[in-house]
Amino acid sequence: MKIRALVFLALALSACGGSAGKAKTPAPSKFKGPLAYYPFEPGTQWSFMVYGPPGTPGLLKVDKVVAFDGQLALVQSGEATLTYRVAPEGIYREPSHVFLLKWPIVLGDSWTGAKGSKVEVTKTDVKMTVEAGTFEGCAEITERIGGDAAGLLRTTFCPDVGPVLVEIHELNAPPGELPQRLIGRLRAYGPPVQLGK
Repeated sequence: MKIRALVFLALALSACGGSAGKAKTPAPSKFKGPLAYYPFEPGTQWSFMVYGPPGTPGLLKVDKVVAFDGQLALVQSGEATLTYRVAPEGIYREPSHVFLLKWPIVLGDSWTGAKGSKVEVTKTDVKMTVEAGTFEGCAEITERIGGDAAGLLRTTFCPDVGPVLVEIHELNAPPGELPQRLIGRLRAYGPPVQLGK
C-alpha cells in the first residue's frame, strides 16, 4: 500500500504546474492564444497544496517557469523539468509531442494524449474558487489513462493564471484497497516574492 501511494503521489506531483487572493474578474488578457490559459512568463510560479487520503496532511508543491523563448517553455516541477512547446494550435508536451491543451478550447473536443490516453474538454466557462481566489471563464480538461495503472487526471485551466485545480483518481485499485485520490489546489501564483527588499 505504501509503495502504491508513493507512486500515485509522484504521478500527481508531476501533473500539477505568486499572489494569494481576492476574487478575480475576467479582463482582456495580455496573453494570446493558448498562452491565455497557461502563461509561461519566466519566473512565474504556481504553488499548490496537494491533498491525499482523508486525515493526511497536505503537501506544498511549486512549479516555476525557468525559461520561455516564445515557443519552448521549461517548467521546474520538483526535481523534474517539464518541457512544453507553444504553437498556434495549442500547447504540446515534449518530447512526446502530444497536446496538453488544444486551441481554441471547444467543449467536447478530444485528442489522444501521452501513452494513448484519451483527453477531452469536459467543461468550459467554469467559475472556480480555490485558495488563490475565484476565477471565471475556466476550462476543465479530463485525461483518461488506461491499462493496469488506469486513472483519471482532471485539470482546470483559468485565463491569465494557468492550472488552478488538478485532480487524480486511481481507477484500478488492488483488490481490497480503496482507490487513491489526490487533489492539488492553487494556493498562490505569479512572480516569486522577494522578502526583505
